[in-house]
Amino acid sequence: MFKSQHYLLTFQQQFRFNNKFSITHSLSAEPQWDNVGYATFDDTEKKIIFGLRDRNTIENIVTFKYNFNDKMGLNTRVRHYWSKVDYKEFFTLLSNGRLEGNSTFNQNEDQNVNYFNIDMTYTWQFAPGSFLNIVWKNAVTDVTDHIENKYIKNFDTTMDADQNNNFSLKVIYFLDYLSLRKKKKNG
Repeated sequence: MFKSQHYLLTFQQQFRFNNKFSITHSLSAEPQWDNVGYATFDDTEKKIIFGLRDRNTIENIVTFKYNFNDKMGLNTRVRHYWSKVDYKEFFTLLSNGRLEGNSTFNQNEDQNVNYFNIDMTYTWQFAPGSFLNIVWKNAVTDVTDHIENKYIKNFDTTMDADQNNNFSLKVIYFLDYLSLRKKKKNG
């Protein structure tokens, strides 16, 4: 009945400038046409609404790695995920599991979803098995029912949304019980 088409395209490249610094970039595009899926629950008619829709998802990830020396490094991952769903036609789910055309349902169920994240981690191994990690995480979530078709304009709108920034400090210290026990016996 429905002839959905779906593709997944992925491109990835890595640049290693020297033993200390590298950049990896990954770009995935997943377009779908004539996809059928759940849209909403119609409260007025108490029915489940499905929709014929076009979906397009793009994920862009850039990772930077820099090692100051063999015990200390900085790792940064920047990710933008964009998925949009554009409904073309609606259907009512019948009790027998079939879909019936619904020309009276006219709500806007389109979705434009964006997630933007930055994860930056500084790691220092200050003793064998002992680490200090300083982490900064930035997260932006932007979900609307207005479809934007231009990537740059969509990205600019996402950057104007509220951001959630978190900083954390984690210290892992390795105690060698056997060496402490030997010192106690000798002392």
